[in-house]
Amino acid sequence: MRLLLLATLFVCGVVPFASAGRFVCYFPNWAIQRQDPWQFGVDNIDTRLCTHLVYSFADLDDSTLQIKSSKPVVDIVQKGYRKFTGLKSQNPSLKTMLAFGGWGDSNINDKYSRMVSTSENIQTFVDSALRMLTDYGFDGLDVDWEFPRTEADKIGFSNLLAALKKAFAPYNYVLSAAVPALPADLGYDIPSIEASVDFINLMTYDMHGPWEPETADHHAPLRKRSWETADNNIEYSIDYWTENGLSANKINLGMPLYGHSWKLSSDVTAPPAPASGGGAPGPFTGEEGILSYFEICLAVQNEGWQVVQDPDQLNGPYALSNTDVVNWIGFDDIAMVTTKSNFILSRGLGGAMVWEISLDDFRGSCGAGVNPLLTAISRIVVA
Repeated sequence: MRLLLLATLFVCGVVPFASAGRFVCYFPNWAIQRQDPWQFGVDNIDTRLCTHLVYSFADLDDSTLQIKSSKPVVDIVQKGYRKFTGLKSQNPSLKTMLAFGGWGDSNINDKYSRMVSTSENIQTFVDSALRMLTDYGFDGLDVDWEFPRTEADKIGFSNLLAALKKAFAPYNYVLSAAVPALPADLGYDIPSIEASVDFINLMTYDMHGPWEPETADHHAPLRKRSWETADNNIEYSIDYWTENGLSANKINLGMPLYGHSWKLSSDVTAPPAPASGGGAPGPFTGEEGILSYFEICLAVQNEGWQVVQDPDQLNGPYALSNTDVVNWIGFDDIAMVTTKSNFILSRGLGGAMVWEISLDDFRGSCGAGVNPLLTAISRIVVA
């Protein structure tokens, strides 16, 4: 029956979408330190869902400009690195990669700019990265410098990727880079990135957040909403990157497994809603203005938070707490990640990416099964 259906579609001139095939999932080395029962370590990873797992994050040493562990006790003493790369014994086709950088380490000082400022400094870093990957059995490196900003950074970033590509070739290591949804004036030479990386992880989230304290809005809208004046959405981001030189099949569309939250300052709840700063921290993740998906679904299930859907699926739903000061949380649910996964196929993108796997309902506590968001994405993008 399936073969007959496919043949009929081709005869009629309709080409069915093929699966994208790539699903990149970031793993955080700090979630093991959460309070029970929502600690998340390597042992909690389901190796069947993602094609690439990325251990986050390694740091850049300020003095030597070499890569280094960010949490030596977790990564090395407790064998986090080796347990992580050992997951390939459960799924031989799995790629286990190491990410270096991230928002925190990238913005300590100018060390990333210094690292790419000379060919000698770049080579020092490249040599250290090769040692790290080889010593612990990683399959590749994800470059997550947030963000190169100057013209010198732009040149240096391109030179870094080119040097890594050359050094990785004999080992068949994977090279990727995490880049923002809209680079604007940041330091990216897109054609040179295209020439060096196997793929990019497009961070199509955090388009809004508590750093905009007076307005509650979704941080990962798929398409432009009728009331918006700026182009700050996933569809526009994909158009920008592809029209400026990046192949669609090298793009992994980023999806967040968390929501951004605000305290509302009026009775208006539809975005853009008046607000007065970031929402209350989650009981397990503990950061103002951010809630994991598992914290959101538990609050909806156990505390009676109201969920409001967007009938047009331009963005995900939002949830409203039943507290005196209402917390507004915009997030992606199963329906929204399904819509975005189908968008990936419709645009011929290389795959999906999520930040990050410890934020899903990995205990299956909300009635939709274990890892409901990851599972919904994987079934469409990988299957």
